[in-house]
Amino acid sequence: MIVTTIIPSLVEFGVTGVLLLWMYGPSYFFLFSGSIWAYTYYTKEVANKRKEHIQQQNESDKVGDLMINESMQNFLLVKSSSAENFEKARYYSLMMKYMNSYTDSQTVLARLNLGQKFITAGCMSLSLFMSSCAVLNGTLTLGDVVFLQTILGMAFVPLFNLGNLYIKFQESIVELKDVVKLLEVKRVVSELPDAAALEWKDPT
Repeated sequence: MIVTTIIPSLVEFGVTGVLLLWMYGPSYFFLFSGSIWAYTYYTKEVANKRKEHIQQQNESDKVGDLMINESMQNFLLVKSSSAENFEKARYYSLMMKYMNSYTDSQTVLARLNLGQKFITAGCMSLSLFMSSCAVLNGTLTLGDVVFLQTILGMAFVPLFNLGNLYIKFQESIVELKDVVKLLEVKRVVSELPDAAALEWKDPT
């Protein structure tokens, strides 16, 4: 992942920044660098907030599964004590927490995508405005305007892919933490240190 995704993207960002600084001056370079920083910071902060909602969603899902298994195992007890409505109310409240966490997670994801598009569009629009003013002043040509828009648009493509990769990485971290917690659960019934070995004898 590092070799095939991150390193080529960093190389592309570096080459783009050098070209902008060398051919068009520091204003376009700082515009590009500031956009990269804003995009990265915004993605990191919003993705971390979404991570909290995903954790709550997974917790509700796990508790719901345990509750269903418990109710099925104690089916006769639930029926004999007329506790169906109680079990339904418990499960419904838990599913409402799950749905709220899921809705919040999708809302944060939509806000993340909207913010990323806003930063990208802002950089492209500001670059277009600056280059158009330079064309009117005679310092740039129309070809320079097209080149600037093309190189900036191409630079934001791997940045978008890196953002999606970071979001998937955060989701995988949450799932991995759940697996680690399962490995740390202590056994309810454990064997004594001095327990004798199990011997099997033929009953015949």
